[in-house]
Amino acid sequence: MPAMTRDELLRLRCTEQDWTIWQSRARVDAIWSGSAVHARRVAQARAALADFVSGERGYIGISWGKDSTALLSLVVESDCDWPLVHVIIEPVANPDCDKLRDLWLTLYPDLRARYYEVRVRCQTKERTGRYDTNAAYRAGFAAAARRFGKRYVSGIRAEEAGIRKRVVKHLGLGDEDANTGRPLGWWRSEDVFARLLGFPLHPSYPCSLNGGYERGRVRVNNLWGLYGEEHGRQEWESRYYGQTIRAIERQHRADLETPPTFDECVPRLVYPVTA
Repeated sequence: MPAMTRDELLRLRCTEQDWTIWQSRARVDAIWSGSAVHARRVAQARAALADFVSGERGYIGISWGKDSTALLSLVVESDCDWPLVHVIIEPVANPDCDKLRDLWLTLYPDLRARYYEVRVRCQTKERTGRYDTNAAYRAGFAAAARRFGKRYVSGIRAEEAGIRKRVVKHLGLGDEDANTGRPLGWWRSEDVFARLLGFPLHPSYPCSLNGGYERGRVRVNNLWGLYGEEHGRQEWESRYYGQTIRAIERQHRADLETPPTFDECVPRLVYPVTA
């Protein structure tokens, strides 16, 4: 099946009211995209990316969230030819990440030869019974480091969390001697959405509960997580991903009865990825 267009993908799950609100916000994003402040931040990010990748070779971390997608938009306009790596946690992965991946690989076919996925089967925590996604991520990134080296470029931004702000403040955006590059470190949310006006974006972002859910709070890489519960995450996921959530819950009950084996949880490197 041919990949969707950008707008077809964006409208995949949202309501008509959501879409009207999204278009209104996009008009504000367009104004900000022409601002001098945004232009300076984009230039700073481009310079930081070029500086970091001039050092020892590594990889670009992709989650298909807004920040790593904005990072990818800079990569495709640069001379960087580093591999792109998406760590996927099963069975809680957002199914629409694959659709966004397919559209990017269709629009930018040169990426296909360097796009990799590391798939990790998640185990449950003994104490809580919840999926231990943090441990799965650690295993996935360790597998990526063994294959591509320990240096990588991340889309993290200081605005996203207090710990990230401290990291960016003390360690900077990352130079040729650092292990982690953070070119978007000082971008704000409005910079990300302004930058992505002309690029494919995950269909979760227009889903706003008819204006009641802030698009900056949307998390797209995994579903059924605890982060953001106090801000209405469960209601949002039930509204837009109800069928997927029910499938995850069924798998979770099965995993509590018969936990996956060690071999099933070993990270698997997938290449080439078939879109």
